[in-house]
Amino acid sequence: MLWAARIKATFPGIADLDYAARPQKGKGYSFQAVTTTQGLDPSGKIIAVAQSVMVSVTPGLRQGRVLVWAIVARGTFARALKL
Repeated sequence: MLWAARIKATFPGIADLDYAARPQKGKGYSFQAVTTTQGLDPSGKIIAVAQSVMVSVTPGLRQGRVLVWAIVARGTFARALKL
């Protein structure tokens, strides 16, 4: 898939997550992955924290350009991240 190649080339650190398609208005594709990652609690101890990642690939309006963007939210912010 072209969108996967664009995401992997632009954001290799988050490219291999298990994404689910999300509705998007207009042209393009949006995806979200919800997982856990390592974080620190207030005492400095390593713990598992929620992580939500949204990515989108949208064709540009001129010269065949493509817009690829990502948002990564962890911990408390992961629950709030929605399209």
